[in-house]
Amino acid sequence: MRLVAEVWRALGCDIVASGGVTGGVDVLAYVACGACCVQIGAGNLVEPGCAERILKEIAAEMHRHGVQRISELRGFAFE
Repeated sequence: MRLVAEVWRALGCDIVASGGVTGGVDVLAYVACGACCVQIGAGNLVEPGCAERILKEIAAEMHRHGVQRISELRGFAFE
C-alpha cells in the first residue's frame, strides 16, 4: 500500500493495486492511497466468490461516511 501511495503522489497516474485484499476496507484503503482499480486475488483464494461480499462492504462503508462515489475517496489519504 505504501508503494501505491508513493507512486500516486509522485506521478498522479492510474494505478491498479493488489496484495492482501480480503475485504471492503482493504479496497477503500488502496483507493485512499490513490489506486483507481483494486485486484481481489488473495480474497478469491481464501473465499471464492468473495467479490459480492466485498462490494457490499464497500457500499456500507461509503454509506456510513456519506460518500456517493468511490472516486471521491481516491487520494483521500493525502488531504
